[in-house]
Amino acid sequence: MARPQSKASMTFDWTKFDQGMIRAGNRIEFGTDDGLREAIQELKNDADNKQPRTPHLHGDLRGEYTISRVKLTKGRISSITLTFEMPYAERWHEAVGLSINWSETGVGAKYLEAKMARYRKKYNAIIASGINKRL
Repeated sequence: MARPQSKASMTFDWTKFDQGMIRAGNRIEFGTDDGLREAIQELKNDADNKQPRTPHLHGDLRGEYTISRVKLTKGRISSITLTFEMPYAERWHEAVGLSINWSETGVGAKYLEAKMARYRKKYNAIIASGINKRL
């Protein structure tokens, strides 16, 4: 006659694991913030120094800008902005196909968008580096 087998149960205390995951999540958030701000600053530097460069026609478009704080919502980046303070910034960025006598050689439309497409991998690596530094 077969003997009934007893059931063994084990319990685990996940408290330390949960605390570690929360700390890691916080570090990732801070690293994302650091990396994004650095990547946006690199985008701005590239826009000013690599063709098509940021126009410089009516004022100091290259010098008048702000970078907002990174906003993370439920683990997702909801926004970070690079804002040019001069009122003509968008007009010159979108001036594709217009006949414009630019004030200096090498400036032109899509001075931000062109860099985002061309150097996307570099900016992603900067963001990843920001995260890695915090972990």
